[in-house]
Amino acid sequence: MAGAFKRWQCACGQVHFKLRGEPLAVFNCHCRSCVSVAAHCDAKACGKNTSALTDGGGVAKALYYLLDVDLAGCKLPEMLAFVKVGATGTNVRSYTKCCGTLMNTAGGSAFPAGFRPFNRRCIRNADGTAFEPEGVVNVMAKYAHDPQAVPEPRRSMISASIARTFVAGVVAKRLGCSGIRSGRGDLRGPAFFSDGADVEETVDVEETLWVRH
Repeated sequence: MAGAFKRWQCACGQVHFKLRGEPLAVFNCHCRSCVSVAAHCDAKACGKNTSALTDGGGVAKALYYLLDVDLAGCKLPEMLAFVKVGATGTNVRSYTKCCGTLMNTAGGSAFPAGFRPFNRRCIRNADGTAFEPEGVVNVMAKYAHDPQAVPEPRRSMISASIARTFVAGVVAKRLGCSGIRSGRGDLRGPAFFSDGADVEETVDVEETLWVRH
């Protein structure tokens, strides 16, 4: 992979791969679904994982097109477990079997955009230092377990720039410009496109407002 890259790595180091360039967007999501899944993974891992939860309580996300994910040397599909919210959930999150680190904080075959949100707390710069962008916005405060506890800078829903990124991601997927139709089997397989109907592990979130989130 040419050009600048970052490295995604789980807590124990068994799962690692490259991410090309800078993410499309970074933010912390405070919706009940994302936070509940992250907390579920943390509880299962008993401290062995790299939590996706920030000090402020949101899920740390960095968006990358699959075109910019390099899985060379990483047999990712067999190293992941999958979880969804509720029995009929279609948004599939993935975590590593080795140490329980949440990898994709949203995804699955029904995910509408050509990018995937990765656990940002696992990303390192090319020099090995932690990737810690400044001014990260906390979004979806309206749907947090405790909206008033969401730290600033915060948005009730999502910011305009993040909304534009999502729209562009949906268009890119439909046009085949995001890498998912490039024929690379390692990207088109279950690691990023698991069907929610095939996922048995579930998280129950009281009063979940987005049935498909």
